Amino acid sequence: MNFTGKTAIITGAAVGIGKATAIQLATYGANVVMVDMNAETLLAAEAEVKAASDKVMAVVCDVTDTTAVNDCVKRATERFGGVDILVNNAALWRCRATFLETPFEEWKKYLDVNVMGTVYITKAVLPQMVERGWGRIINLASVAGVYGNAKMAHYSATKGAIISFTKALAKEVAGCGVTVNSI
Repeated sequence: MNFTGKTAIITGAAVGIGKATAIQLATYGANVVMVDMNAETLLAAEAEVKAASDKVMAVVCDVTDTTAVNDCVKRATERFGGVDILVNNAALWRCRATFLETPFEEWKKYLDVNVMGTVYITKAVLPQMVERGWGRIINLASVAGVYGNAKMAHYSATKGAIISFTKALAKEVAGCGVTVNSI
């Protein structure tokens, strides 16, 4: 695969799937914008990705903060000329409380990060993709969003929302050269 000349933003890029995605895209020649709210782990991950490419930029950003998200996209666009690929990976998932034990504040936190964070950054990059007639948006979902997991009701609900959001947005922008998928 060759992603030379393409710019990808990956949220939740400091660890796990996000970091692995950043490394792979950098290996394939993409300009990589790594986004995470944990500065320490993000900078360590950036150093790993820079082993594959020098076209890497780390941005400390809380995806629930629309001002920070818009600034992140602006910085990426200024540095690399635009955003072609968005990988929405940032999410909260570690939970093992029953529905009755899960406080409303935790529900709100999961909805804010897992759903609204995806919405905010998608809305920030989508206009330039539509304008150029090309873009790829990949939303990380989960089987929990399809089947539901016991003691993970709030996580399961957010991933179900991501799956539905992906399907709806894909239909909306398909004619604009932008694909939206979830994995």
